[in-house]
Amino acid sequence: MRLGGNKSKISAILSETVNDVVIEASFWAKENKETLVSADYVKRAIKEIRYRSSMIRDHILDTVNRGQILIDLEGKKVWSSQFSSYY
Repeated sequence: MRLGGNKSKISAILSETVNDVVIEASFWAKENKETLVSADYVKRAIKEIRYRSSMIRDHILDTVNRGQILIDLEGKKVWSSQFSSYY
């Protein structure tokens, strides 16, 4: 993934990502009644976050492949689904 442009925006994205990992790693440590967050919990947090992200990506790709979301790259139509279109 390429991030360009505003450095403060990139910093905010990275900060949010690190915060998400810290929160999830803390959750897994607490689930296992640990008082410290080890590298194993950080690795698990990253794995779980990636898994959830891929589920969203896979769902979107699946709906496109089934024709429930149509993406017209020509003309003015920018998005269409079986329910509505945006121009």
